[in-house]
Amino acid sequence: MSHALVLLPLESNEKKILETCFILDFEKYDTYPKSHIYRYDDGKIKYKCAILLVSDSIEELEEPTGRVRIPKINPSSLESSSSEEEETETVKAKRVRKNKKLNLVSIKKKKVEEILDAYENSKINKTNPSTASQDDHDKEELKSTSDDSENDDITKLRNVISDQSQKINNKTYDNKPGCSKNGGTTMTEVSDKQGSKIHVVNQQNVGLKPDQFNDLKRQQELEQQQEELERQQELERQQELERQQELGRQQELERQQELERQQELERQLDVVPEQGLAQRPIVQDQQVIRRPEGPRHRNELRINQQHRLLEAQIRQQRLQNRNANYLQNDQFLVGDNFYISSAAYRDACNADTPAKFITGMVDAMWPRNVLIGKVVRKQKNTGNRQVFTPRKIELLSYHFESFLTDRNYSEERTRIELKKMNTYLGRAITSAKKKLAL
Repeated sequence: MSHALVLLPLESNEKKILETCFILDFEKYDTYPKSHIYRYDDGKIKYKCAILLVSDSIEELEEPTGRVRIPKINPSSLESSSSEEEETETVKAKRVRKNKKLNLVSIKKKKVEEILDAYENSKINKTNPSTASQDDHDKEELKSTSDDSENDDITKLRNVISDQSQKINNKTYDNKPGCSKNGGTTMTEVSDKQGSKIHVVNQQNVGLKPDQFNDLKRQQELEQQQEELERQQELERQQELERQQELGRQQELERQQELERQQELERQLDVVPEQGLAQRPIVQDQQVIRRPEGPRHRNELRINQQHRLLEAQIRQQRLQNRNANYLQNDQFLVGDNFYISSAAYRDACNADTPAKFITGMVDAMWPRNVLIGKVVRKQKNTGNRQVFTPRKIELLSYHFESFLTDRNYSEERTRIELKKMNTYLGRAITSAKKKLAL
């Protein structure tokens, strides 16, 4: 198993030796630049690190022969991305299971190597030197295959053990498999999880400790139990995910149904006749074509209908009062016995924007030579200029709100425009100054 000497920028540039199997994207080490930041996660500890050296020997990393170059790291690469922070529980569980499996592979290979060494030592003691040298050669061939996959590695090792044991039995004990002069060495066939037959050497008279064979057998049982447990957990997680998706679909369907009910209610309210309100008295109780069943729906219809009728009545009343304000001398009553030209008022009401309405009304309510001496708010740099009369500003605000209502401005937009009235007044004063300068 290879290891890597890494630099931890977030840990005061500390150097550590870590296993490469827990470094994410390590398989792309040859293509990434030296300054690339990797993530290390063994299920217990997480690091962000830069790889300095990679070797199969820990001693080479602890005492490197040459100078270790420290790459220049971009600080932005150390920041946590949204994808890292929003990692799902399923991805975390898969990563933890992968790390556990890698640990089991490492432990299994180590135990197999111990069993192989013990068996080879026992075989050397029972055979002549020529056979021992041949066995050493076979041992080297076995070790050269240790980098293969897990199942192939174990199968080859056990098959070689079986073949060598068979040869020794044939030479030493007159081709009597399964027995020996000292009690016998027996071979047993078992099936691995892929279904193929493999040979396991029993622990009698081969120089192996009973604990080593028991550990190997126990390891196989634990692996089978672990795989069964993982399959069961994966099935439970899949079922839970399906339940959550089904619950989400039901909630979305309920929201859609509620929205359709609201739209149907609005369509029913639109059936109420609203034409001719200015020519005939307002009827308090209008009959709806179709009423939803239930007292709650009837109350909602009645309340909404009353609100609509009240708004229509207010608009009609304003229209009647406005028509009454035109007097014989073609003057418009602003309020408090204060009149302006009705033509100026009509021009202001025909303005395209709220700012132009305020400018037109201000020009009609104050002469220009008086207007240039007014200020919206008294400040240190305003000098002797006086503020507007509060009552006139109140009347102007009332007519400004009526203008916005006639233009079908929403309540929110109306509040925003009323707050901007002081700004519009300042623009009207500036406009009057420019006109007098001309």
